[in-house]
Amino acid sequence: MRYYFLRDLAWKFLIKHQVSAMPLNLDQIAKEEGWVLCSYEKFAKVADINQNDLILWKGDGFTINFEGKILICFNQNKPEERVRFTIAHEFGHILLHSKIKPEDLEKEADMFAARILAPLCLIKALNVADPRKLSKIFKISQNAAAKRLRRCVELESRGKFFTNKYEINFFKQMKGWLKSNDWSNLY
Repeated sequence: MRYYFLRDLAWKFLIKHQVSAMPLNLDQIAKEEGWVLCSYEKFAKVADINQNDLILWKGDGFTINFEGKILICFNQNKPEERVRFTIAHEFGHILLHSKIKPEDLEKEADMFAARILAPLCLIKALNVADPRKLSKIFKISQNAAAKRLRRCVELESRGKFFTNKYEINFFKQMKGWLKSNDWSNLY
């Protein structure tokens, strides 16, 4: 697994897109990259495929070059948090496309998605230890929020925050967002 490569790729991606607020605006990023977000319902009509077959065949989502455009297709019947993770995961596939084992590519796309949807430096700065609150802030599942919290605690115990120039630059982009919100009244 290419941990440091993935970590830096996620930071660079967030910096490139001048992300300055959360939850991450996946629609805007897709447009900036020239990618098209497409529900299974819409893709099934355009491609003349049965939507149920598509769900059985592809699960939560996939990326395809269709008529010269990169489409990120997703199962719109899933919860919003799952759809967001699927789309971010597919961003990872597009950026990580390389000659590595498919099972590693899936893990790496998952790691990329987690890092762009809920950056640990923001979790640390928010000082929120409740997965339900983090889930609301970042529009991720409570399970994903709990995993990110565990990772945050682990990195904090090792003194691994703000040691990377990309993390520091991204954090600077987010200072306005961190200051402009009242995080105490989420529940």
